[in-house]
Amino acid sequence: MDRFRDFQIEQISFWAGLITATLIWWIISTVRKNWSRIKSWIKSQYDAYLERRLAGAELFLRESTYKRSQESHLAAPLFPLDDLAIEPLILVPPTKILLEETPSEDTIIQKIIPYIPDYPDLLSHIGYPSMSLSNTLANPIQLVLIGDPGSGKSFALADLASKLARRATGNSALEHSVPLYCHFYDLNLENMDSASPETPLFQAIKSYCPTLVGKQLEKYLHHVLLNNSAVLILDGLDELHPSEWEPAIRFLKYLLQKYPDLRIITTANPNRLGGLLDLGFIPAPLKSWGMQQHTLFMEKWQELWTTRITPQLPADMEPKPDPVLLNSIISSLSEHQSPLDWTLLIWGAYAGDLDGTNPLSGIQTFITRSTSAIGKEDVLGAIGQQFIITQKGALPHDTLAKLLSKFKLVESPPEATPSNIRRTKTKKLSAIDQTILSLMDAKILMEYANGVIGFSNPMIGGYLAALLSTDNPIPHQDPSIQWSLLDAAETFWAYSANIALVAQNHLQLDVPPLHAQFLKIGKTLRSVPRSDEWRINYMRRMVQLITQEALPMGIRLKILTTALRSNDPSIPALLKQLSNNNSPVVRQVIALGCGYYQEDQLIDILLALLGDSDADVRLAACIAISSIESEQALAVLEQILSNGDEPMRLAVAEALAFHPPAGHDILQRSMDSEDILTRRAVVFGLAEIDQEWAKQALEKIAIGDAQWIVRNAAAQVLEKREHSSESVNLTRLVKISDSPWLIQYAGEQGEGIANEDHAQRLLIQALRYGQPNDVLNALSYLPTTSTKEGWDECSRIANGPQSPMREAATYALWLMFTNQSQ
Repeated sequence: MDRFRDFQIEQISFWAGLITATLIWWIISTVRKNWSRIKSWIKSQYDAYLERRLAGAELFLRESTYKRSQESHLAAPLFPLDDLAIEPLILVPPTKILLEETPSEDTIIQKIIPYIPDYPDLLSHIGYPSMSLSNTLANPIQLVLIGDPGSGKSFALADLASKLARRATGNSALEHSVPLYCHFYDLNLENMDSASPETPLFQAIKSYCPTLVGKQLEKYLHHVLLNNSAVLILDGLDELHPSEWEPAIRFLKYLLQKYPDLRIITTANPNRLGGLLDLGFIPAPLKSWGMQQHTLFMEKWQELWTTRITPQLPADMEPKPDPVLLNSIISSLSEHQSPLDWTLLIWGAYAGDLDGTNPLSGIQTFITRSTSAIGKEDVLGAIGQQFIITQKGALPHDTLAKLLSKFKLVESPPEATPSNIRRTKTKKLSAIDQTILSLMDAKILMEYANGVIGFSNPMIGGYLAALLSTDNPIPHQDPSIQWSLLDAAETFWAYSANIALVAQNHLQLDVPPLHAQFLKIGKTLRSVPRSDEWRINYMRRMVQLITQEALPMGIRLKILTTALRSNDPSIPALLKQLSNNNSPVVRQVIALGCGYYQEDQLIDILLALLGDSDADVRLAACIAISSIESEQALAVLEQILSNGDEPMRLAVAEALAFHPPAGHDILQRSMDSEDILTRRAVVFGLAEIDQEWAKQALEKIAIGDAQWIVRNAAAQVLEKREHSSESVNLTRLVKISDSPWLIQYAGEQGEGIANEDHAQRLLIQALRYGQPNDVLNALSYLPTTSTKEGWDECSRIANGPQSPMREAATYALWLMFTNQSQ
């Protein structure tokens, strides 16, 4: 103890140590408490440092993407994409089909009209809700655009790439997003490593950028993928032969395993999703063009042609195109044409070489004008058929060169060779290479980064494949194959050959309730001469199916749409006859068909259906009338909004919201109506208009309307807007065994979910014995399981009584059919 007698605490050291220790523990405690924010700050600073360091790579990537997007459409030799672009929209899938928890009620239009994404024409023309691609991709989802060749899928992807490259999407969630834009045939997947699936993607993108930034660009691409700021825009899956799908699906699967939140948008044939549903992709069709889009496109073309092309024409060229006269001629054509059809028809009209007014005339004129230097139909036809025979969407250069070596091609003078395309290292190009390069320069063929060559659009390939056909141009082809190039070839072959043989092959495989093969061959109907016996018999069969009570309403709508697209002169008489059918479903289908056909003479049919005994028929008639652009139709709608029953008023108000500007004008005028029900209906119409003036109108109603019920409705709409995001609420379905709905359902049955097989058994049980909401949720997951038992159970519901559940089951059957890998 004596040794501690002289023990003393050195004051300065003690207090310094105590303060230091306290400060250290305080720092540690503070860091622990705020670690997530500190880590986020450090990450943001590091990301900012990387972005500054890799700014050059980002600039090159954005500039390269923008340049390629502007050159990726058929009219690129004349005008860049942005100058002609009409904003692409998708038709929004009903929430009940996609989500376990519905965030908002579907519109009346979505409740009345079954969702038929493979036939978007009818949905588009009668005002089905739509959404821009930018707003759709604000959430980390995977989207697949579906549509027939020429519907504008590739154009839509190029437009999105252009907006992302310019930071001009208009959506804050995508402000810093970076487009990774390429075609499937740009990818070399031969030696793809599952651990590094991004390598083929990087190689494809780097091939379009200067070599000097290659290493820096690769670091930048890794950075944006890890930060979930990339948007993969992958074109071309709709062009693949079924035998080419396996590596594509494998590539996307590995990519999503490594980067599960990567936004992806791609394309597919409407009859073939080939396993994309299993990866979480949501299929959505592009909204078809209506009269407003056609008019706007023609106005843009006229201005561009007048200001950029006409001044370059020789002064002695007579006659010069008369834009007013040309627009008058084109406006008289059927508006049920694809964007590709319209582009080629308008181009031919302004160029003065258009011969005819059907889609065949447009593409025929384009091919003749673009290949005038070659001038040999046997050469072009052989190229088209080579793709069909080899069952490939793209071929190596050597394969095409070997094919062309069979023809006596004449070499062009050096100055005639296109100057803005890649050249080989040889001093002089052979006649074969000159031919291939000329076709590439004319946008007939496209060369991809992987070294293969394909058609710029399947419709062009299909036309060339059918060019020389006198007999069956597609011998030994399996009619069950879903391939865009083959579909296009059949369409053009129908103009000049007997379609009965091909039709017979398809119809032998046709089975209810989808009638997929019957509908597939029906798309050639507008190409078949009206006097053809097969066409007459086919039309009769269509009428039989439309009136068949065993068929779901969605299938009947598809069949009627096919009939309406045929432009047969007997259509108005057919619609009038069927409007008196005893079946309410038939009358509802006919009402919607009248709205799609958009002829003033059909308003009398719709006026009669407004007094129908069935409520859904009356609502369908209201929706149909709103899509007919005439003074009489507008007057009828205004009358319904003022004096109809409440459901009809709500239907009209919603429909008017989807048909600007005339529909918006009626809603604005009706805001001051003395009738309470009218003003309340107007509120729900304004709710569907995403514009500032509509929001201001709702605010005015919420404060100043004399009736509480109207003010309350406006307040609820405004509150809903306040809490809604900029994007459409689409989400991927989680793994079925992890589904909150199925876990809850299993608990209600006194069970847990042991494994995936047990989850599938519960899914089938819910389909058989569950409550309606359980059945709808089960139908959402069913396409990703695709078991025979599930197919049979779904077919049972689809063949049951007419109901929303029946239509949801039909949609699930269609998804299972298209999602098959073979």
